[in-house]
Amino acid sequence: YVLPFIEQTLVIRAGLRVLEIGCGEGGVLKPFAEKGCTCVGVDLNPIRIDLAQEFMQDEIRQGYVRFQLIDVTLSLNISVKVAHAMDNSGITQTGITTFVFLS
Repeated sequence: YVLPFIEQTLVIRAGLRVLEIGCGEGGVLKPFAEKGCTCVGVDLNPIRIDLAQEFMQDEIRQGYVRFQLIDVTLSLNISVKVAHAMDNSGITQTGITTFVFLS
């Protein structure tokens, strides 16, 4: 459900780097990984990160996805500043999830 919304303003292509802040179990990153994007999911909850690593085993093994347990409030501030400093980048918010896209 997220890709059609994002594709209204951004072409999703292989090699696009996607950072999902507040990734939970990681399911929203799956369609990005299936398109060949390089994905990083971060979350504050260690249980959610464990579930994400279990759910996305194949994508992790293939090198498309990795997950990190970090303070997402700090990450959001850093990521927004980095994204604004780079050309051809976009930030999209869907509900409570924030994505940062870097080409």
